[in-house]
Amino acid sequence: MVRIKLSSVFISLIMFFFALSTGAVAQNSTLKGTVKDVVGTPLIGVNVVQKGTANGTVTDAEGNFSINVPANATIVFRYIGFSAQEIVWNGTSAMNVVMHEDAELLDEVVVVGYGIQKKVNLTGSIAIVDSESLENRPLTNSSQALQGINGVYVNQTGGNPGKDEATIRIRGIGTIGSGTKLSPLVIVDGVESSLRDINPNDIESISVLKDAASTAIYGSRAANGVILITTKLEKQERTVIDYSGYVGTQSATILPDPVDDSATFMEWYNKAMINQGGVAYYSDDLINEFKNNPTSLIHPNTNWMDVMFGSALIHEHNIRFSGGTEKTKFNFSTGYLNQDGILKDMTGAKKYSLNLRVTTNVSKRFGFDAGLMATRWNVDQPSEGLSTAMNRINRMVPVQPVGRMENGDWPDSWVLTPGQNSFQNPLVLKEDHYGKEETNRILVNLSANLNITNNLKYLARGSVNYLNLLLRNFAPVTFLHNVKTGAPTRNPWSSTGYKSENNNNDQRLNFTHTINYFTHLGSKHNLNILAGHSIEQYTSASRRAQKTGYISKELDELNVGTMNPSVSGTSVEDVLISYFGRIQYNYKDKYMLELNSRYDGSSRFAKENRWGLFPSFSAGWRISEEHFMSDVPWIDEVKLRGSWGQIGNQEIGRFQYVNAVSFGYGYPFGGTYDGGGVAITQYRDPKIKWETTTMTNFGIDWIILENMFSGEFEIFHKRTDDILRGITIPAQVGALAGPTTNIAVVDNTGFEISINHNKSFKDFSYQIGAHLTKVNNKVVDLKGETIYSGSRITKEGYPIESWYVYETDGLFLTQEDLDSNPRITNRVGIGDVKYVDRNKDGVINGDDRYIAGNTFPDYTYGFNIGLNYKNLSLTSIWQGVQNIDVWLSGNTILPFNNGAGLTKIWITDSWTPENPKAKLPRITTRHQYTAENFSPSDFWLTDASYLRLKNIQLSYNLSHKKFLNMIKAEKLNVFVNAENLFTLTKIKDFDPEQNVSVENLDKYPTIKMITAGINIRF
Repeated sequence: MVRIKLSSVFISLIMFFFALSTGAVAQNSTLKGTVKDVVGTPLIGVNVVQKGTANGTVTDAEGNFSINVPANATIVFRYIGFSAQEIVWNGTSAMNVVMHEDAELLDEVVVVGYGIQKKVNLTGSIAIVDSESLENRPLTNSSQALQGINGVYVNQTGGNPGKDEATIRIRGIGTIGSGTKLSPLVIVDGVESSLRDINPNDIESISVLKDAASTAIYGSRAANGVILITTKLEKQERTVIDYSGYVGTQSATILPDPVDDSATFMEWYNKAMINQGGVAYYSDDLINEFKNNPTSLIHPNTNWMDVMFGSALIHEHNIRFSGGTEKTKFNFSTGYLNQDGILKDMTGAKKYSLNLRVTTNVSKRFGFDAGLMATRWNVDQPSEGLSTAMNRINRMVPVQPVGRMENGDWPDSWVLTPGQNSFQNPLVLKEDHYGKEETNRILVNLSANLNITNNLKYLARGSVNYLNLLLRNFAPVTFLHNVKTGAPTRNPWSSTGYKSENNNNDQRLNFTHTINYFTHLGSKHNLNILAGHSIEQYTSASRRAQKTGYISKELDELNVGTMNPSVSGTSVEDVLISYFGRIQYNYKDKYMLELNSRYDGSSRFAKENRWGLFPSFSAGWRISEEHFMSDVPWIDEVKLRGSWGQIGNQEIGRFQYVNAVSFGYGYPFGGTYDGGGVAITQYRDPKIKWETTTMTNFGIDWIILENMFSGEFEIFHKRTDDILRGITIPAQVGALAGPTTNIAVVDNTGFEISINHNKSFKDFSYQIGAHLTKVNNKVVDLKGETIYSGSRITKEGYPIESWYVYETDGLFLTQEDLDSNPRITNRVGIGDVKYVDRNKDGVINGDDRYIAGNTFPDYTYGFNIGLNYKNLSLTSIWQGVQNIDVWLSGNTILPFNNGAGLTKIWITDSWTPENPKAKLPRITTRHQYTAENFSPSDFWLTDASYLRLKNIQLSYNLSHKKFLNMIKAEKLNVFVNAENLFTLTKIKDFDPEQNVSVENLDKYPTIKMITAGINIRF
């Protein structure tokens, strides 16, 4: 990929914005006038600007203004809390303007922890996504709604239906670990939940809390950021019906291009064997037999990518009934998603969703809010798991037959493939086996609020979040047959067949009480105090049953199995008790101060370290409200803000503070051996405590030229102390597994910048936004330890999980070059990879490795572009990452790995005496010539930077009143979407947006999608 000069992009974009906003100059005259409110009070500091220019002034203490403008100029009057007005000056008379309060603008609020807040008074770092930006997009998972947010890295690593939740990282990686330990907290209507189970069509707004000032009120679960989701509720006092739906097709963004000619495959395998000092495996007679016979079951030329993958249908339908009265509002919606998988007939998902929400004010002082969300997923997966299925697909070679024999039997490959003990036909998984996952989630949420006085409000909330998961896998005995004789040969998957069922039940109970006092002290001081208490209990139970002995795919019940019955089960329980509070103060909406604190007690720690305090404070200064800014009319809003705070992380295993005891350990007693004993198998640290993240944040928000330009700039420093991770202990201590303990310190520092521009003409308008985030991740302290994980390393002074590989210097091209440099083994020859002896000891070994690249991007950036002409709109979302690397090995990527084939690029681009300038080494087998050509090295380390068009949408609002009246519709919108349509990257053989910690292609491909649909309101 061409490395994008980010500074050039932003400078060019800013110049483009100003070029678009340049207006013509005409002869000016002096316009005078006054501005008052509806009761006749003069308004001081009103911005008076000639539209489309920087020419402007502000009103004085008497509401008077004077400005030089041309005749017929449009004059814009803007004042905080009042509706903007545009008036065309006739060139002669004075202007006496009356401005009206804008209730909606005055009350423009943002959802924050345990409440809402005026946007202009925010002092923390919060990013907002509204429902309009999500409208009509084919989002199969709500995590995709976060694409395009500054400071948020959204990495969707595949398009597996029902399993395509994106990885989300907010401002870097703050701890060492995986899974939920790195994930942000998700709160839906005040209740912790999962992004997977929220219908994107039900989302009204998303608030992403990024700094400690905004997240500290969530304490021990907020170290990785917080995502607050509010679901829709009709604002109008009437009943409306909305339907939205789309249908489309999906395909892989890119798939490997394997050699699919059997003769060519065998010839190149022979070349590889000879190059590495072996002998040819396939005879010339066999190769010629394939060359001279047409494709058939006996002489196949199979492209397994074409066989297993193809285009797939997707369609979704949502219907909503919403409305209410002055006192009561309601929303009832239901949705259905049907997504076939591009891994044909083996993967797919159906999702059913329901959302009911009712709010009512029973009286002036009492009201309640009740919600019910229910989601059901039916997901089809390979019986052996997706990773295994993808591994076998990538392992297939063209000599292996596809389809069935005339009598319906499965054919076996009569041509042996070195490295494969058997032909594990993936079509058997597709047609005879199955894996089915059924998930049911129900979230019940009830809150009641009591206005004790006009300034004192009490709220009580109770919720139940219940999840049931049933996973069934079935694999009967299936034989392959000799394609020449028809005789059964072997079972490629299971010699006995099996059926397993796993059932998990999770329940999260939460009770929260808050009391909120707010008051105005005179006309200048505003005070808001919140205090609260919550208790949360989480329980989980799982059970598993399995039998073997299944000889037919027609009988798949557990009772049918005849051998090896097994049953297991376990359960866990957590409790979190919290006390929290917040104090907000502002003076004249000009100076803001906020204090937050939370005191958490978690059952995951011993009593002595169970409680943790997480405070924060922040302040803001709206400079634009100062009197000295009155002479700068082109500035609409400027606010400085800063914050400091601490947040925690409790995501470790249960009972890590007591020694683990395991069953099944024997001991001698009375001259006999008793195998029924128990033993301590892992030492635990009773003194473990919270991970603590301390974050400092400074930012500036600005709006200029009548809201034509706006932006933000922030710098942050985030340090995580006392990171919890497992350590090893010497075997002399008793061969015990090591404990989880507080051992590490990690820093994330960086900045965020965003710029937005919009402008309107008569029938045309546009909006352009750009954002960039830079994050420097560094391990500060590991107590001298170094952590190795495959080809990655975590080491003091470097980012977490950096690539740790050999340095290379191209290929050995001459015998002289070969003789004058150290080699990794004596088998290395001309055309092989040339490793660098970094420590100059004359030997190539592990001591020559170095830290060469990142598994997390240094930069994330994006663009949002919207064009509108009359009723036609075109919008696009671009997402990019920079300075991230990937190292892949395994089947398909490297030639003949473990019996797999090779891609066509090895035919054209590998070294031969006739092709000495090739970019790839000479052909050898990955599993037999590993050290020489395929050791982890920067030769195979690939720059995974990319810029991707995540979404482009063309929509049209039908405004023909006669037609709308005929169908009794209020509005009708038709649209077309494309997802992942275009990607600019250096990578050619696989998709760059992937989980780089998985060093193979045994994962679901990324998909692109084309959809069309309608959105109609009655």
